[in-house]
Amino acid sequence: MRKLLLLSLIALTMSACTTWKKKENIDPPNELVEFTDAQLLKKLWSTDLGDGSGKTGAAARPYIVADRLYATDVDNGLYALDASTGNKLFQVQLEDDAFAAGPVADSERVLAGTLNGKVLAYDAGSASELWQAKVSSEVLAAPVIAGDIAVVRCNDGRIFGLDLNNGSRKWVFDRGLPLLSVRGYVQPLLIGDILFVGYETGKVVALRVSDGSLLWEQAVGLAEGRTELQRMTDVDGELVVDGDRLYAVNYRGQVVALSPQTGRPIWNRDLSSYTGVSKGGDQLYVADDNSTLWALDANDGSSTWQEDAYENRWLTTPVVAGDYLLSGDIEGYLHVFARTDGSTKSRVEIADESPIRASPLIDGNRVYVQTSTGELAAYELNSP
Repeated sequence: MRKLLLLSLIALTMSACTTWKKKENIDPPNELVEFTDAQLLKKLWSTDLGDGSGKTGAAARPYIVADRLYATDVDNGLYALDASTGNKLFQVQLEDDAFAAGPVADSERVLAGTLNGKVLAYDAGSASELWQAKVSSEVLAAPVIAGDIAVVRCNDGRIFGLDLNNGSRKWVFDRGLPLLSVRGYVQPLLIGDILFVGYETGKVVALRVSDGSLLWEQAVGLAEGRTELQRMTDVDGELVVDGDRLYAVNYRGQVVALSPQTGRPIWNRDLSSYTGVSKGGDQLYVADDNSTLWALDANDGSSTWQEDAYENRWLTTPVVAGDYLLSGDIEGYLHVFARTDGSTKSRVEIADESPIRASPLIDGNRVYVQTSTGELAAYELNSP
């Protein structure tokens, strides 16, 4: 019960931040910095899917396969759209349930999880239902397609391996959770036949995707404090594997480099984030829990630069796109930063006071962004 109360509180806090002027106890986001806009973002199209993720706390992110873009909305269901024009190709609505997380797809099928703990698979062309499977609790992260297995992360910490062809259960990995944690999960990271998952216990685990067996687990920082709230150490953000290193960051903890083969720590430094890390070249990029943007040397974790002009704007994980970083914020703005020094190069408003919870999706020079209120937009990222 205490966990459910905190999860609801965090989801409501995200909503409250859009009307912070009315709340004396909520720190307002920094005013937007003034800069000379290089006009790097050209709008291609936008469409309204409905209510977005609502108050579920999920960070719904679209998924692209070839020329099709798939997206979910908590009220209006699952959509397939033409990625070039935004035209809706099909829509699937649920009567007594709602999609809570973004979808995943391949050339044949599209999968998505629901608030009532179901995973549904549809034909990618006709939208006809192929199968559905019941799991243990709500699904707030997009599934992962790994060969003939669909991997599903549930809100209670269990991970299911389902047969991709019929939804039957192949394996379950069960990990106990702390009483309090940050609501919302990102998609587990699949590299080869190994699945990497961050947990609310402050640990990263590696699983063999064929049978769900545990290969290793490693703590990312230590839980400290007398209360459950003080001891929250969720690894709830995006992970990155590059060569012989796995990078992760946790809330109220550290950013670390681990061996993906053994979990052995290579380096660590104090830094707190609930959104995760990205990597470009020999640099890691992190938005910390105050929305200070950091560039770190991937070899040893030393700081290259930091940008603190966006405090309390709830920046998403900065995504690498060529020479730039792209990140959304609590008020519905998409920002473009220079990778060299973090300076602001361009900015667009996706939707007025509509939080962007998931990091942008990059496909070539196109950028797709979905807000928590259901606005889905496509932009072209140009060179100056």
